[in-house]
Amino acid sequence: MKKSDEINNKTAVLYYRTSGQIHSSNRSFGYETQKSMCRKWCQDNGVTIVGEYFSDGISGSDEYLERDDQLIQMLGEINGTDMIVSLNSSRICGRGSYRQAWVTREIRKLKKQLMLVENESFDIYNDDPTQVMMNTIIGAVDVFQKMEISLKLHRSRREKVKKEKSRGGSRLPLGFRWDNGKMVIDHETKPLVEEIFRLSMNGLSNQAISDKINAEPIVEGIKLNNVRIGNMLRNKIYTGVVEYGSQEVENNEFELVSKVVFGKVQAGLNRRSKRGK
Repeated sequence: MKKSDEINNKTAVLYYRTSGQIHSSNRSFGYETQKSMCRKWCQDNGVTIVGEYFSDGISGSDEYLERDDQLIQMLGEINGTDMIVSLNSSRICGRGSYRQAWVTREIRKLKKQLMLVENESFDIYNDDPTQVMMNTIIGAVDVFQKMEISLKLHRSRREKVKKEKSRGGSRLPLGFRWDNGKMVIDHETKPLVEEIFRLSMNGLSNQAISDKINAEPIVEGIKLNNVRIGNMLRNKIYTGVVEYGSQEVENNEFELVSKVVFGKVQAGLNRRSKRGK
């Protein structure tokens, strides 16, 4: 008998985790995919959803465990709920050995079920050596599949940069947007980008620029801190240079600031950096 045959009329909290941004092109492990599959599993098996937790942009490695506030909050609030439902072991247990051991131990201490939609036979309570080995293999397979997908995506993005002279996916810098899968200039936020470069070229620090544009918004609803502004000012994509890994191409269609302006901004940033040391 499958575990799903024994869980009708039970309650569950759902846990999702993405390593990148919510709009990451890694669709197989995206938030919407996880949410859809976990909710459908609960509906098909008569399980009532009483809560959902989403760790957005949190790596599954050991060193990021303490940053996973949603995971920690879920384990602290689960109380009378019967089970935790997640897409697969790599989503909730991650890929770090310490994280896997810690999450498994905490769920067992709480005496809750862990249901993995993609593998209903996974059992954290079975201490049979064969089952322990299988659980380890299953976890490893989840990581292997993710790495295979990541490698394929990396290759396809490099090819897109090379052939189309455009970004191959993922979140775009301010000033650009996706239009039917094609990177285009966002004319709504373009003036904000141009103003940031103008202010920097005139000698304002990143913090001063942040304070000014947040106090006098050029685009309603967009606030930028000094770190993000610093990253923007160093990003060669605003001169029409598209980079992905070691792949670099030039596309003048994406030039929001001239190379002369960009060069002056870099010189100013370097001078201010040296003065700050």
